[in-house]
Amino acid sequence: MQNNLKAAVTMRLVLSVLLIGFIASCENPGSVGSSIIPQPDIVFDTLIVSGFEPDSVVSSTGNLTYVPIGKYNDQLFGDLEAIGYFKPIIDFTLDRVFGVYDVQFLIELDSVLINGDTASTSTFSLFEIEENWRGNELSINEGPAYNEAEEIATFSISDESQLFIDLPRSWENEFATFFEDTSSSRDSVFNADYFGFSIVQTSETGKISTIVSARSKLAFIDNSESDTVLVDFQDWGYTFERINETRRSNRLLFHSTLEQFYHIDLSEIAGKVEPKNILRAELVLYIDQETLNSTLLPSHSRIETTFLDVNYNLTFENSYELQFLSSELRGFEDEVKQVFRFDVTNLIENYVFNNREDRILYVSLNPAGGILRSTIFFNETNPGREPKLIITTTKNVGQ
Repeated sequence: MQNNLKAAVTMRLVLSVLLIGFIASCENPGSVGSSIIPQPDIVFDTLIVSGFEPDSVVSSTGNLTYVPIGKYNDQLFGDLEAIGYFKPIIDFTLDRVFGVYDVQFLIELDSVLINGDTASTSTFSLFEIEENWRGNELSINEGPAYNEAEEIATFSISDESQLFIDLPRSWENEFATFFEDTSSSRDSVFNADYFGFSIVQTSETGKISTIVSARSKLAFIDNSESDTVLVDFQDWGYTFERINETRRSNRLLFHSTLEQFYHIDLSEIAGKVEPKNILRAELVLYIDQETLNSTLLPSHSRIETTFLDVNYNLTFENSYELQFLSSELRGFEDEVKQVFRFDVTNLIENYVFNNREDRILYVSLNPAGGILRSTIFFNETNPGREPKLIITTTKNVGQ
């Protein structure tokens, strides 16, 4: 079987060269001394792909590149809320500066990564976290408890890309107690007793903004000397809730939070592919662009989806494989045709010529370091726009 596969791949390369030569000769039919090149018969077979089964996993949301925060009532994808969590590193080089320095929370926002009303202003509060937590243990639906009676500060987000949030002297005095500890155990005392703060939108729905984690800091500012010291965070992350989403039986919904993605068994449809010279095999999904557009109000936006991942041989002990490992292949958007195209040529050849055993494909929207994305496609119940497998083959070469 392996020899058959190698032969098929070799033949595909040869045929591709012949096709290029054939096309080039057709572009200049009047060339002196040109000869007739045998014309291969190109055949396109279209197979309807059905049987997309929904899946979900609990995704990890700690210590990622981005931290989404805010609320948005999306007419298509439900009522959304993201809560952020930050725990600073203690920097003992700042000994005895308290009372001289003002302390601010520097938030860096990505002005492009917004879901919701871009013209709105959202109000947030910082609340004290009440329990110990670690970023690498944070998940989408489980975060540390915080005390809404212990508000540290408030701030608003309009169209800013950077915010400096003043932290009160009462918070600074609490934080300073860890610096006054001269024992050798003060690092462990700090980690055990100081839990950081949450970021919670307290206004009504507006938008979900995206914090750039690595560029967000605690800023210690000495106004008398125009000096600023920036301190990193040791842990950060978010939790996310989606309610009131309308699930449509005739559509495929994808969320980058991995609340919904799909698997499909291609073995049956691959069995319908004839074992002949396969030039290309392409899985095509049709975007429901009309629904995406019609459910966005003026000045509202969603973060665009430009590719989907395909994986196989997954164990699903957790979300690690889908979140952090490279995908087997990707499908990319064809904006003109309003479809996503996946080159599955090698995969289909393995099915046809090598009796590939791992028949289950997982199609998912990449979490991309914490960016919140969702999208929608037509399923097999929509004639003309159902998922398709397009097989391009050739025959009669050289005859």
